[in-house]
Formats: sequence, C-alpha cells, structure tokens
Amino acid sequence: MRTQASGGAEAHLAGLTFELPQKTATSCDGTVLLGIRPEDIGVFKVESAEPGAQTARVIDMEPLGNRTTLILDINGFQMTASVETEDDLHSLSAVAVEMEPSRFHLFSCAGQRLG
Repeated sequence: MRTQASGGAEAHLAGLTFELPQKTATSCDGTVLLGIRPEDIGVFKVESAEPGAQTARVIDMEPLGNRTTLILDINGFQMTASVETEDDLHSLSAVAVEMEPSRFHLFSCAGQRLG
C-alpha cells in the first residue's frame, strides 16, 4: 500500500492499482493484507465488459447449485470468485473482472482488521 499526496492510499493487487479511502490510509502504516470475498468479485463476459476492463483466465470452475465457484488467474495471481450459475458459463476460458475497493477487507500483518 502506498500513501497518496491527497491523503488517500493505493493498494496494489495482481498488477492492478486501487484507490482506498482516506480513513484506511490513516489506519495503517505500510504493508497490509487485502482480502475480498469471492461473491464481491464481479465477473462478466469479456465481450460485454467496459473498454480497458481487467481480464482473467478461468483456471477451474465448480458448479454448486445456483452458484459456481471460479478459480481465476489475474496477471499470475490466483483468486476465487463466486457467481450465479449460467448455462453458458462452462464455455468461458477468459472473463472480465471488477473489484470495488469499498468491498475490500484490510488487515495488519499481525492479522488485526484495519479501517
């Protein structure tokens, strides 16, 4: 995590940069652990994504009733996403992903929740 001149902070994950709220920047100093729940990772078909959207390779998927768990590779970093099951999901080898920084969970290196 890097503090910005504006008082906010940046988090770097899988080659992506996310702006974090100012409250987060004042809560921690330096390295933090960043987590996001699998259901909070937005997954879209590449062709329906916004221009410049981050793409991920689908490594594996496991249907679990009305949800499907996807194992994704984003710039060499593996993440797990959970999405509603769709009929044509199994034909996808790549998807576009979206992560909203407000859904991140930050922890100190000692495991204490921040912010």
